[in-house]
Amino acid sequence: TLLHHAKRKVISSMFIITVVLANTIATMFFIKEFNTRAPYTKQISRQFKEYLPELPKDSYIYIEMTDDAAINYRFIDTYRGGHYEPKAYYAVLYRMRMEDVNNIVEDYDSLVSLLSEDPGRLDRLYAFSYDEYGLHDITDEVRKKLSNGLP
Repeated sequence: TLLHHAKRKVISSMFIITVVLANTIATMFFIKEFNTRAPYTKQISRQFKEYLPELPKDSYIYIEMTDDAAINYRFIDTYRGGHYEPKAYYAVLYRMRMEDVNNIVEDYDSLVSLLSEDPGRLDRLYAFSYDEYGLHDITDEVRKKLSNGLP
């Protein structure tokens, strides 16, 4: 009947409007989050490329974080990529296959353990610290500290 058809049309229209509205709201939240993350991500990526223009084969990246969880989150948020490991960020940044990038070392004890297994890795180690001012290259001081045998 005509009344039944009109009800069906109204319900269908309401459903479509609800889906479009929900999608619009979700998109607005995504854009807000993206705009919050983008400045830090751009800065960190630019600084990585300035300090380390190319990631040599079989290299190791050590990242030293601060005690400030909010600052650390900005850095961690840079390389989170869904279900991918953090090394995926570096693979994309340096245009490498993910299999060709070693796992990122974020713990000093793990770094010492990694180097005790193969001291030759020290020459392939690149170290950075991240704080409220951005990324800093600390490769020379970390290599020097580790080559002197200091934990």
